[in-house]
Amino acid sequence: MNTGDGFELNQLTIGDLIVAVMDAALEVTRDESMAYVIASHVLVNILDLVSPGIARDMLAAYGGSTLH
Repeated sequence: MNTGDGFELNQLTIGDLIVAVMDAALEVTRDESMAYVIASHVLVNILDLVSPGIARDMLAAYGGSTLH
């Protein structure tokens, strides 16, 4: 979609973001378990940057206690 300002707007779903981060993590390590750990840390940090407090609430809901 062209916005008229010379920029193109692309929509990205949270699922697309998760897949992209997981793919990048798998490139760094071929260990799927370690890739999940890496991806989860990256995604929590992104969430904390864009919506402070929400990441902590989500961690608490899923039994976590710290942001890394």
